[in-house]
Amino acid sequence: MAIDGAVSQTAVEAWDKRWATSEGRADWLEPHPAVVAILPELHARGARRVLDLGCGVGRHALLLAEHGFDVEAIDGSLAGLAVVRETAAARGLPMSLHQGLADALPFPDAGFDFVLSWNVIHHGTLGDLGRRLGEIWRVLRPAGLLQATVLSTRDANYGIGRAIAPDTFVLDRVERKGHPHCYCDAATLVGLLAGFDLLTLSQQLQERRPGSHHWHIIAAAESGLKGKATVPVGDAAGRVPKLPLRAVRKTDHERSHPRHVQEFPEQPRQNGRLNFSTAKAGRPGTSA
Repeated sequence: MAIDGAVSQTAVEAWDKRWATSEGRADWLEPHPAVVAILPELHARGARRVLDLGCGVGRHALLLAEHGFDVEAIDGSLAGLAVVRETAAARGLPMSLHQGLADALPFPDAGFDFVLSWNVIHHGTLGDLGRRLGEIWRVLRPAGLLQATVLSTRDANYGIGRAIAPDTFVLDRVERKGHPHCYCDAATLVGLLAGFDLLTLSQQLQERRPGSHHWHIIAAAESGLKGKATVPVGDAAGRVPKLPLRAVRKTDHERSHPRHVQEFPEQPRQNGRLNFSTAKAGRPGTSA
């Protein structure tokens, strides 16, 4: 089930409303420490061209431009893009801005060394998430890095609202219609990341909302698979295949910044496979 135009527009309108006020923007102006921490790794890899996918009001696009990267930034919200444009001009930072959505990126294949998508690509079903990861994989150069966050099934809002697809819920509010959010356990997420070399997978609690659990992902586009359709995108009902879980590796910047990385603990093997428990209390962990 892909997000239809009406639902996408509902999400864009919600962010337009938030970005239109200084109060709405206040919590989204400072770069996340995990994004700051990856900068040395990007420089060490010789990364130049980067994409901020779902840039909002530009906290990360501006950071990347300040550190000398060639930045493309895309968002569905015109209000957010107007803030980015004004701030970049005031700071004398060059970047290219685009209005658009993650489902069909307006960029050629293999054009970016790094794609960042922070709190964005889980707005939809698991099938939508898979398609967006496929688009990210398409626009990354071989061995290019992805840094992203995705909602976890440990999140306090998991299971609340209207279920519209597997692990996907819409929480309508009195003042406005909601838009879908999908939630992943470890096995589902690893399956969705087929075609990527998964370097880091950690689960962290964000301070902005109580009980807000997100997966933090760093992965590289597997160079030997470029040109082949390897990223599972899910079926019409939003289901995705689950692949065996595998261990993850730390990059140099993570070894240097341990306070920014909270490794999700590896549990004993069950049936020969790693078992990462991603569930709330009372719900068994998921294994492929």
